[in-house]
Amino acid sequence: PGYVDNNHHAHIFTIEVANSVDPRPQPKQLTDGEFDERGIEWSPDGSTIYFVSTRVAEPYYDESGDELYAVPAAGGPIVKIAAIEGGIGNVSVSPDGKRLAFTGELRGKPIRSYSQPDLWVVDAAPNSTPKNLTEKYDYDVAGGIGGDQAAPRGGNRRPILWSKDGASLLVESF
Repeated sequence: PGYVDNNHHAHIFTIEVANSVDPRPQPKQLTDGEFDERGIEWSPDGSTIYFVSTRVAEPYYDESGDELYAVPAAGGPIVKIAAIEGGIGNVSVSPDGKRLAFTGELRGKPIRSYSQPDLWVVDAAPNSTPKNLTEKYDYDVAGGIGGDQAAPRGGNRRPILWSKDGASLLVESF
């Protein structure tokens, strides 16, 4: 009962689409363990899946920030790409698959009741350092009017779009 289920975690699975008429394809589990994965994005070539996770046993009691990870779509070891001291959302992979953009809110010290989301870019290589592109921009990036009237209800994602050449980004800002 309740909203928090500490016994069952959200993990990443894939299902191969076969040319056969098998009515029950077998899912392949790519992640497991004591942590939840969210914010899943595929690389353009389909070889890698990027996701966000907080690898702390009880993150609601901890000030740890989100971390961005990668796992091979065929299965294999999880690799940490980057982290910030705050939340990560709206992950978007560049057309060439070499960079990732995301929105992120840095926690202040002391912790504030609200942190303004910024636009970040990071190389899609292990242990990369994210760069805040909108640090001096005094508005919410990928923000908007609150409410549950957008699809999907209550969880409307504000996508980050890359130009075809990967030289610029387009985001909503209100």
